[in-house]
Amino acid sequence: MTRKVVSIVLLAALALTLVVGGCAKAPKELVIRYSTDHGSVQASAYGESEVMAPKIEELIPGSKVQVYQGGALYKPIEALNQLVAGNLELAGVDSDGAGWDPYCNIWAIPMVLTTVGAHAEFENGSVAKAMETRMLGKGVRILGWMIESMVGGAMAPERYLEPSDFTGKKVRMSATLTQGPLIEALGGSPMSISGADFASALQTGVVDVGLSTVGGWNQVRDFAPYYTIFGAGGVFSDFYMVATSEKWYSQQSKDVQAKLAEAIAYYCDEFKRMQYSEDMLAYTQYGTQDPSKPGMYWASAAEVQAMKDVIGTAIMDNILSKLDAQAKPLVDAFVAEGAALVAKYPAGTHPLEKTDIESYRAAVHMTK
Repeated sequence: MTRKVVSIVLLAALALTLVVGGCAKAPKELVIRYSTDHGSVQASAYGESEVMAPKIEELIPGSKVQVYQGGALYKPIEALNQLVAGNLELAGVDSDGAGWDPYCNIWAIPMVLTTVGAHAEFENGSVAKAMETRMLGKGVRILGWMIESMVGGAMAPERYLEPSDFTGKKVRMSATLTQGPLIEALGGSPMSISGADFASALQTGVVDVGLSTVGGWNQVRDFAPYYTIFGAGGVFSDFYMVATSEKWYSQQSKDVQAKLAEAIAYYCDEFKRMQYSEDMLAYTQYGTQDPSKPGMYWASAAEVQAMKDVIGTAIMDNILSKLDAQAKPLVDAFVAEGAALVAKYPAGTHPLEKTDIESYRAAVHMTK
């Protein structure tokens, strides 16, 4: 074969390669939708949009994460249903998922995980693992646990600190099954009132005091300048399951599965520091060591214990009355493991509490 013929053959082969290559389809984009009820100004919302989504897209080339917050795509129960059906890829759901699985009430029990360290280590205990197994059996795979604000408290025009302060008072709450019996055990009347309606309800005497997050308190500080924190998790333990659809997850390659799990683990770990920083930055700005003065007051261990002594088992008894018999070992485990974690990690001893909170000020969009 002459050199000229060889050249023609090679050129023809190259042209054919270019044509075939040019006609080949580009890799399909992997769209991952994430649904949650977080408000747009919470640390969790910033974390989901600015940490979680970019990390997934970094580790899984060709992926595109679409974050839907404030229930814009699905409410918690709807999100869980869509995960099971394989019509949604990711969701963040807290104890509001109790309407779908009542066992979600267990890890929302207040007055148990009353230190930062106890909260931080919950995910490594038997209750978290049991919930992961239970949810997987229903078609929902839990990839990680987010810790929402740990400094929920009592907000009012005056300080509510001792158990007797709540006696005969009308108390705004948001979790009927867990906060309701807490308030009743203190001799108060639980009132289901939205956060948006709290200020007017307080001014008109519909309620005397409210249980809320720091974010909720910030909206009404002019009317309720006293905010009391009964230890981390004193009025609620607000964990979120970061979950994926098992039906969708099982259809992905092993590499995608591993990278997604890696991204969520990274995010949940980073979010612990973000949320802790947001909580502590607020305390730095509004905290007080004198309960007679307005501001955020962190109750002492003795003051928290006085509340726990009065409440007793009222919350657990109420939950058990609403759940099946198989729930009791989990409730018992949550209480027992919680007490052990509080003893192991008293205030100020967990690595999370060594976080440089100022370095997270920009990340949680806080200003001085």
